[in-house]
Parts: sequence; C-alpha cells; structure tokens
Amino acid sequence: MLLMITFLNKNILKKEFELFIEKESFWIDYTANFLLLKKIFKNKSWIDFSEDFKNYENISAKWKKENKYELDRIKFEQFLFFYQWGKIRNMLTPVILKLSEIFQFLSLMILRMFGLIVPYSN
Repeated sequence: MLLMITFLNKNILKKEFELFIEKESFWIDYTANFLLLKKIFKNKSWIDFSEDFKNYENISAKWKKENKYELDRIKFEQFLFFYQWGKIRNMLTPVILKLSEIFQFLSLMILRMFGLIVPYSN
C-alpha cells in the first residue's frame, strides 16, 4: 500500500491510473469487490458468500465506502499489472515480429530443401 500512496502522492502515474480506472470501469469495480470478498470469505467460492454479497448489485454503498482503501489498493495492483504488461508487450512486439519473419523464411527454406515448393521463376 505504501507503493500506491507514494506513486499517487507524488503524481507518478497518477494520470495514467485515473485514465485506467475510467477506461476499465466496466470491469474494475466488479473485480476489486470480488477479490476483496474472496479474501474476506477465506477464498471460498462466491456461491458460499453470504446473501448480501452474492450479487454485485446487492453490495451496499456503505460497505464499499467502509472498504474503499482496500478496494483502491486492489484497483492499483490491477493498474500496475496492466501498466507493466503494456511496457513489456511494447518492448517485445518488434522482437516477436522479427522472429516471425525469420520463422517464415526458415519454413520456406526447409520446404524448398525437400522439394515441396519450387522457387518462382519467370
């Protein structure tokens, strides 16, 4: 949690975090609530949650407000995962494309070696 406070207080990634929450709003609240409830109910299946928590719409605003700190922490963890995964993906995309080109070239060479395809000539 200290990491989250440090990042947000110093405005490091604050804008990106806010954009992430806005962009991913269709799932992030559900996920944060589910993960916190899973922890509270000691990793039980959602079917075993008390009736007040089985359906997202039934979870009270009071409960969400009381657990805002934990819910925000979970959202921040999700954000960090997506942020880091995006950085890794962007870094590896050119490498993967180059490997794909090499694989295609080698595949053609092997097929030509065994006479399965004939080089095109005019």
